[in-house]
Amino acid sequence: MKLKFFIAVFLTLCTFFNQCTQEKKGNPKEDDSFNMPNYLKGYEAEYEENPRMANLKWFSEAKYGLFMHYGVYSQVGRGEWVMFREKIPVAEYRKLINTFDPSGFDADAITNLAIEAGMKYITFTTKHHDGFALWDTKQTEFKSTNSQSGRDLIKELADACHKKGKLCSKIYIVY
Repeated sequence: MKLKFFIAVFLTLCTFFNQCTQEKKGNPKEDDSFNMPNYLKGYEAEYEENPRMANLKWFSEAKYGLFMHYGVYSQVGRGEWVMFREKIPVAEYRKLINTFDPSGFDADAITNLAIEAGMKYITFTTKHHDGFALWDTKQTEFKSTNSQSGRDLIKELADACHKKGKLCSKIYIVY
């Protein structure tokens, strides 16, 4: 179980660093079209010098963030490993998509709560071990946009984070 935890942390950091090291062209002081991530306001000089180091500095100073797990398993109420632990057959588990109702998922409320609590970033599991994707992907039919809600929860949260100046990183679990 420790190995799986470390893999999850590693993937989270890889996602974060991937976002951190995407090179942006231009000068933040002279170019209105400069596309520096909005959560790095106040780090313009560092970003101009070295985007990766600016992100690392921001992350080490941010210290406090929200890590969210959510998916089709949430309606069962026994954790994200319920299919594995209770040996639920895949065909039976996949039927949960028919009753998946994220009507209580409110990206604005989540980001407001994070801001009120002093959190600086949100990391959200986009696809968990059960294979259920929370966005509209072409890789699977087992996804939130094929549920009764038809919602792309990743886009909703990313848009809310962007609007409020919070980093929204995403974790995609592959095994």
